[in-house]
Amino acid sequence: MKKDSSYFRSQEIFKYFPYIDLLIDVGVGNEFSEAWAFSECYPNCKIWGFEPNSIRFQQLKNVYPGELFNVAVSNKDGNITGSICNKFTILATPPENSSFEFAGNTWTKQEYPSITLDSLATENFSNIFLWADVEGAELLVLKGSINLLGSKRIIGINLEVRSKELVDAEYLDFWCSHEEICVFLKEFDYSSLEDFISRRSQDILWRQI
Repeated sequence: MKKDSSYFRSQEIFKYFPYIDLLIDVGVGNEFSEAWAFSECYPNCKIWGFEPNSIRFQQLKNVYPGELFNVAVSNKDGNITGSICNKFTILATPPENSSFEFAGNTWTKQEYPSITLDSLATENFSNIFLWADVEGAELLVLKGSINLLGSKRIIGINLEVRSKELVDAEYLDFWCSHEEICVFLKEFDYSSLEDFISRRSQDILWRQI
């Protein structure tokens, strides 16, 4: 099986973190992506994956190298409204529309069970890495992790982020931007290890100062 690009990105990240005991993988990647790389580099690392889309969940549940949960991660426990298009789900959606056009596809609203990362039993882990690829809903994930971020036990974070220029240009005012995420994480003493040089989207690594 061909390895995903996030698999190779994970290998670059490992040099900053000699020990990780829990990977929280929000919006899981394809087979042989980040979770597979973490399982190889950190054999004793627990891996918890969260995928709200039931089609992707069924495709990955028997091959995922950790525990996989068919729920969304957001800023609240209970249910959250997202949008679905085949095997893809996005949580950052316009509140007033029952459907909308994006990336050449029609997306329709759907309710998903949701949890916050603060609700997880993470007390026994002290070196946690958060990887989230959630298409504009990064702040929802982070705002549901305030206690965990404040505990200093999340030592590293990888997010795929987008420029404010892209968000504004494509009228995605319901998506968060790289600038907003930087402001939020700075409050919890996280510093970016990479410059944001893309005019569109880019994975960025943050580390606890």
